[in-house]
Amino acid sequence: MPGTWFGLEIAKRGTMVHRKALDVTGHNIANASTPGYSRQEAVITPTTPWARPDLSTKMLPGQLGTGSDVTEVRRIRDYYLDVQSRHSGSYEGYWEKKLDMAKRMETVFLEPDGRGLQATLLNFFNDWQDLNNNPQDPGVKKAVKESGDELAAIFRQMHSQLATINESINGSLQYEVDQVNQLVTKIADLSNTIIHVIRNGAQPNDLLDERDNLLDQLAKYGHINVTTQDNGMIEVRFIESAAILLKNDGYDKVVASKVNLVTGAGALGNENHLSVDGMDVINLTALADYYSKAPEGAGKGSILGQESARLENEAVSLKLDRLAASIIENINRAAGVPRPGDVYPPPAFFQGTSAADITLNEVIKADPEKIIGENALAVARLRSTPINTLDGQISLRQGITFTNNDQMKFTVTLPDGTSKDIDLGLDSGLTVSTLYSPEEIKAAIQNALDKKFGKDEIRVGLNEDARLSFSLKKGDGKFEIASKKGNDVLFGGNAIKDDPDITVISTTVLNTTFEKYFQGIVAQVGAAVDHHDKMLENQQAIGQQVEALRQSVSGVSVDEELTKVIQFQYGYQACARMIALQDEMLDYLINRIR
Repeated sequence: MPGTWFGLEIAKRGTMVHRKALDVTGHNIANASTPGYSRQEAVITPTTPWARPDLSTKMLPGQLGTGSDVTEVRRIRDYYLDVQSRHSGSYEGYWEKKLDMAKRMETVFLEPDGRGLQATLLNFFNDWQDLNNNPQDPGVKKAVKESGDELAAIFRQMHSQLATINESINGSLQYEVDQVNQLVTKIADLSNTIIHVIRNGAQPNDLLDERDNLLDQLAKYGHINVTTQDNGMIEVRFIESAAILLKNDGYDKVVASKVNLVTGAGALGNENHLSVDGMDVINLTALADYYSKAPEGAGKGSILGQESARLENEAVSLKLDRLAASIIENINRAAGVPRPGDVYPPPAFFQGTSAADITLNEVIKADPEKIIGENALAVARLRSTPINTLDGQISLRQGITFTNNDQMKFTVTLPDGTSKDIDLGLDSGLTVSTLYSPEEIKAAIQNALDKKFGKDEIRVGLNEDARLSFSLKKGDGKFEIASKKGNDVLFGGNAIKDDPDITVISTTVLNTTFEKYFQGIVAQVGAAVDHHDKMLENQQAIGQQVEALRQSVSGVSVDEELTKVIQFQYGYQACARMIALQDEMLDYLINRIR
């Protein structure tokens, strides 16, 4: 049966419960502006009643309660909204980096004071037109030399700026990989502390908030899958499911993996990968761009955003190289026609193979009189003459060794549908088991194409990166080269599979002028900035909406907490009053009854 102090004990428990609830509420108010803080709640439950009924217990009329207790301090959190918020953060980080790099690329193609590439190209052809009007005028020849030198300098400058952007992207990628490693180490240390606290019977709410905040930061760098357990254990997979950054070491301890950036990876040495604990598990280049059927993790996070920006930058740089190569080839051809009676042809106007190394020939730079004015009209007409350029290239840096005769056989299909077979063995004398340099391969292909399609109908180029390119005299549309399956020697654009036994390289030939081709590059860069900006705005709007939902669940409402303060204050005062009443009753019983 309850004793004399029964009511006093109930009132004491009530004051302790309401004081603890006030402490929790005060903690919420103090952290109302703390980023990542989750609202906490004191869970008040009745304590075990007096005389719990069983076979040996004397039953009393009614069951007397014994007060209340705070059984736990609960953290209010919605796991589903956490996942959505991290997904949104990953997408936002992706488009943030793409927009930043696209804006840097856009500055390369500004046309300041009318002296950009397009204006310089126009002046260059105008000077050739002036030379056509005055073929022997040394002043006009000097103007042609100066405009040609300026044009080459602008090409080199633009290529250098794009290369600098590419280097900065790789540097930024390394920085972000280092940040990922720091975050993973912090999360591992924090998780082990959480495990110890839970093991000792406490609830580490603030530590869990800190860990979730770090996970949110990690999600900005790449898509993450998080698995947690009630004992505080955590497993985190990064970008792809095979990349486990945090895991159980088998002894209930969380260990962190080491992430490294691997540059120059892939068969052609032009890919960026991530290795985890020394194992190459994430191909960043393959996952860089988001598309409808992309694997989970693709197109998410700032790391993949920068890799995608790197690929966009390289694509623009490659187009600039093709434009420069086409200008070098066509200007040299048109300006290189010897005059009747000349024993030797005139020197090439431009030297180099791409935007990286295009220069005015030193002979012409030293003596502009070497320019043949009679060729000026042919050069000037190139401004409005459609120039076919091919968007497909493949690196031959290491050279090629053919292992069988079939590897030297190709079927070439022109945009007009004309199709012919070429054999580098029969047409150009190449043999099996011989290592051929890029220059030898280029010459062999050019020779074979000249035999089958006519001289210079299809021209083969080779730039500084040992990449082959093709340009056609006429026609635009699809240009294809097909070979037997397993052939490692393919030239053109992206491989497509039309037949299980045939590998086809297909690419689009653009029939355009120099100016329009450059305008297309500028339009592409500008459209990329506009597109990335809109995508970032969309993701930010989605992120704000998800964060608002998250805060509606986990955030602290000061008005609501102040209401609870008044509630718990009255509860505390009522319990204190009960203690005072119990004191008066005991005083009367002890001191006044004789």
